[in-house]
Amino acid sequence: MKKQFTLFLMLLSMTIVQAQLCLNLSLQDIEVNEGNLFFSIYLHTADNANGTLNLFASDFVLSYNTSNFSNPTFSKVDNPNPIAGIIQNGYCTFKSGNTGQPNADELMQMNYHNITSTDLINDQIFVNLNTFVVDSQADFDSNVAIIDATPNTHCLGRYVLTGMTGDLSNADLFWETEGFGFKTKIFSLETTAPYTPFEVNNGCNTYIDFRLLLPIELLSFSAERARENVQLTWSSQDEVDFEGFELQRSLDGELYRDIAWIPSKGNSTVGTNTYEFLDETAPFNQLIYYRLKMKNLDGSFAFSPIRNVRLEKETFGIVQLYPNPAQDQLHLVLTENTSSTDNIRILNTLGQVVLEVAPTAAPSNRLSINTSPLATGIYILEFQSGNKQVSRRFRKMN
Repeated sequence: MKKQFTLFLMLLSMTIVQAQLCLNLSLQDIEVNEGNLFFSIYLHTADNANGTLNLFASDFVLSYNTSNFSNPTFSKVDNPNPIAGIIQNGYCTFKSGNTGQPNADELMQMNYHNITSTDLINDQIFVNLNTFVVDSQADFDSNVAIIDATPNTHCLGRYVLTGMTGDLSNADLFWETEGFGFKTKIFSLETTAPYTPFEVNNGCNTYIDFRLLLPIELLSFSAERARENVQLTWSSQDEVDFEGFELQRSLDGELYRDIAWIPSKGNSTVGTNTYEFLDETAPFNQLIYYRLKMKNLDGSFAFSPIRNVRLEKETFGIVQLYPNPAQDQLHLVLTENTSSTDNIRILNTLGQVVLEVAPTAAPSNRLSINTSPLATGIYILEFQSGNKQVSRRFRKMN
């Protein structure tokens, strides 16, 4: 089951020029992949519409937040699996009225895909359904898509807007249907000769619903430094028919590589699942980007928001502390030599100092501590040199 989040819901007014006919438009199947925003355009008539819409030359116009994109482009997406190896429908799902012709649906879909063009001008996205010839009933039956009130069925096509640099929530996509300048204009054809087109606009209530489909509900996702590693933590719920997470890392924010696979903790509609992963191979001294690829059992997936962290190599600290657990002796290897002014203390879990250790007379980056006086338990070793301080936790066992 996919979790559905409504990002934008706008009630708009549309007038019917002829009959009580109005069209609902929606963007669905939203996917963000490496800075590319994919979506499909679906159409259906309103539930109270009088009749069907016979889709003719139309302009679909959206606006977007240009500050959330860098050097964007906009184009149609071709279906990677052409029908019968030759018919490229570009994800169009329109149905033909010519039931007697072989491959009638596929040929209509190919036609609509071919006559659709795209453009990007300033802060507006254009999908133009160009004009085509309808001179006879045969032309009408074979070439004109009939749009009814069934939702999630009539897909015009799939499209991609590239260059997204921020989160999807800042893309600010919405349909342009009113006001001055370019706006969405939908045309329908009369069903009899001379098949006159008429515009559907301004006056009948309809909605535009921009939805993002996710396999689960991701509640949180964080990436934080953990000494010289990166700790990734996330939580989710509604893991139904969900397979798991691919944890991905990038050094430039564009090219991501898988670094771990974390399976789902089990299908559940109640409660929260929490996951953790320690990245011990993250490079130092540069910004690192992380994301989750969340995969359903059916192969569908979505990406999480991106998190980044900068990992600096510690220039002062404890390189090694052993054995842990300790018995009579605890050995330290430091990043630099000790001095007579260094302060070494052992504290219990209440923060009370239980042991103070004097550094060796001769400077050395190695130190041994007699831990035999300590009772069994958890302790914190605190090492301070000038204004620099580091601490490590260890266990004492008798």
